[in-house]
Amino acid sequence: PERNELVSFVDGGQIDSNADRIKEILNGIETRNFLIWAVLKEREQALEALKSCPDAEGREALEAYFTGMLGDIDLLEQTDGAK
Repeated sequence: PERNELVSFVDGGQIDSNADRIKEILNGIETRNFLIWAVLKEREQALEALKSCPDAEGREALEAYFTGMLGDIDLLEQTDGAK
């Protein structure tokens, strides 16, 4: 329901002046949880794609890279400070 409100903030260049309201709307629709879920799904697909890599050492390096890019994703889900 707040879609039009968000669009007006963006189109009107009023993001900074309405940051608190924007955060309130995004928190209300649990945007943070959705984005964390989406990142985990992307990582899952990337790791699945690597399974066909014949070079075990290269595969392990890439798996570590994909996992390391996310840091500790479990902490993101528990952190209230960024909400």
